Amino acid sequence: KLRPGYAEETAVEGRILKEMGEEQKAIAAFKRAVAEGKGFQPEALTGLGLLYKDRAEFAGGTGEFSEEAANYAESAKYLRSALKQLSGAPDAIVIYQIVGLIYERLQRPDDAIAVYEEFLRIFPSVPEATAVRSFITQLKKTPAQPQ
Repeated sequence: KLRPGYAEETAVEGRILKEMGEEQKAIAAFKRAVAEGKGFQPEALTGLGLLYKDRAEFAGGTGEFSEEAANYAESAKYLRSALKQLSGAPDAIVIYQIVGLIYERLQRPDDAIAVYEEFLRIFPSVPEATAVRSFITQLKKTPAQPQ
């Protein structure tokens, strides 16, 4: 309790714990980093988002589709928070694409398109912009799925 809070150090601790397979401890560390950063800690928020994305992919691979959807929703929530904090930082380029993909997997094409369009407003000239425009075109061609 006497240890001062170092949000960046705690976020790194979360990454290490995640890599060691200690998911619950990693989640606790990432959340502690956010608290230590007084709500501002995009690295920890991204770590949480990626952890829940990994959980979603595992659940989907084992046929636990409701668990998959719940974890993807958690992932999107944390990654969207990280994007708000990153603003137009270069790290956001990849995160936008991950969030769009998550919405695609959740069969929420309108949300995916909105994320991709936001990406293009912020990063209109990056090399990835061509691919993102293609994602939007394909999503608009795909018939709507019942949710």
